[in-house]
Amino acid sequence: MKQLSLPAKLILLASLVTNIGAGIQSLALGKLLYANTGSIAAFGSIIILEYFTNFTTNLLAGPLVDRLRARRLALIVDFIRGSIICAISIVLAIQYSIYWVALITIAVQVGRPFYKSALFRLQLEAIPKDQLARFNGLSSSSFQAGQLIGIALAGVLLEYYDASVALFVNGISFVLAGFIIRFVSIKHSESNPFELENGLTIDSYHRRVFVDWADVARYLLGNRLVIALIMISSLDWVMASMANIYLVPLVEIQHGGSGFWLALCDGLFAVGALLSGFLVTRITDQIGYISAALLGFVFQSIAFLLLASSDQLLVMPSAMFVLGFFNTISWTAAMTLLQLNIDKNYRGRIALVRYMSGALFGAIAIGIITTVQVTSLNLAIYASAIIGLAFCGPPLLMLTRKQQLTTE
Repeated sequence: MKQLSLPAKLILLASLVTNIGAGIQSLALGKLLYANTGSIAAFGSIIILEYFTNFTTNLLAGPLVDRLRARRLALIVDFIRGSIICAISIVLAIQYSIYWVALITIAVQVGRPFYKSALFRLQLEAIPKDQLARFNGLSSSSFQAGQLIGIALAGVLLEYYDASVALFVNGISFVLAGFIIRFVSIKHSESNPFELENGLTIDSYHRRVFVDWADVARYLLGNRLVIALIMISSLDWVMASMANIYLVPLVEIQHGGSGFWLALCDGLFAVGALLSGFLVTRITDQIGYISAALLGFVFQSIAFLLLASSDQLLVMPSAMFVLGFFNTISWTAAMTLLQLNIDKNYRGRIALVRYMSGALFGAIAIGIITTVQVTSLNLAIYASAIIGLAFCGPPLLMLTRKQQLTTE
């Protein structure tokens, strides 16, 4: 098993800290909004704002993400959004306003595409290729661990302090992650992307947006393998989202809304993902990346079938564990293949395309299952299994017939 280099460990640590902050933020904002409005509608409006801001920023970020140095961009974004959140949390401690809450959301969402694409590039610039699979597996585990720690920490903070204190800690987590990124060393010669042109104006920037995305479109049309990899690596988030949607109603129906069962099933999903992160390298070494991705999607679909067909006591927690375990396997395999098979000049923008694809696939899949759920919850879960196989089938067929695939 490949041991991770120091830069890889630092990037994992920064990601863990950021995910702890994200776990804190999700609970703190919900608590703050509900405590001051008494309605979930306010939280819903913030979620809509998140999607709109994130999608718009992804489009506008195109000309920058491949022109600025990855480490510098990630560091700047973390420091700026962390400082903004800390400042607003102090204001919220004095006087509540939904506009300040919206500003926190905008600060995080505007920074996210820049940060994610910069981190995507930084991984490829700082981490040797033979460590990528192990890194991606541990990265998925880091995400789950960070969310769990963040939610637990938020619970303690919200129990004894105001939500503004939890948000301040959230802001500190971003600043700390940026501080860690500062010490990531880059040794690869490809760590110097082409820089921004001198005298880039607003008008020329707008033109650059269209030119750059047109350039990406031409690259993708000439590299359909990359399109397939983007599709596959985008679907894991969709599968996890569908599992989260069903969890609450299933616990309500089968266990009367028990908080214990809700925590147990949600926790087992995270445990499955954590365990898989430590085993995924051995699995991909044995059966290959493409087979591992296919295996992951098949077993996630089987888990959905089990959820829909049985209400026995241990079926739901077992299915959630299986979903978490194999979600990490398919994501790690697909993400590693994508990283190994894209041109270095397009890495940042391809990362943005992947995030936007995930949002699009998620909107389609969740639209379908929420429509079907009106008729039957079990039928909607069956539909999730079919959606998972239908979405990943064509690209996986494309990959199995493709010979020119870099796997190491």
